[in-house]
Amino acid sequence: MSKVGSGVKHIKAGDRVVYAQSALGAYSSVHNIIADKAAILPAAISFEQAAASFLKGLTVYYLLRKTYEIKPDEQFLFHAAAGGVGLIACQWAKALGAKLIGTVGTAQKAQSALKAGAWQVINYREENLVERLKEITGGKKVRVVYDSVAETPGNGRWIACNAAA
Repeated sequence: MSKVGSGVKHIKAGDRVVYAQSALGAYSSVHNIIADKAAILPAAISFEQAAASFLKGLTVYYLLRKTYEIKPDEQFLFHAAAGGVGLIACQWAKALGAKLIGTVGTAQKAQSALKAGAWQVINYREENLVERLKEITGGKKVRVVYDSVAETPGNGRWIACNAAA
């Protein structure tokens, strides 16, 4: 950060920051941003890492904490659990003590999701998604399903939030 406005308190000149949802111009070497769209970047995270993951992390925050607030021990279904957003969701769910059931398309992706913190995984190419989900949940319904794929295998499309799915 090279300069800050007089009313900005959470960032100072010299801070390393990351931002999202600001005006166009991210490829420029200097950029004016709205202060409340910026966050201080810890020294352990490179600019490259932040650029690759910050918006995905914000997406997961919005999904798990704002769209529907996932509770500890709550089981929920997350499609594409080994994708960029999915892997962050696995980590966040584990940190919350929640039980993310992730869908994946390969054994390698299953291992990635489990390593990141998924509670269970369903390989939809090798298992019947609906039957395996019933088995994992003991026949109980999950209250939320996150589907960024929009063409998830199974019987029809899955769209659910705060409802028996």
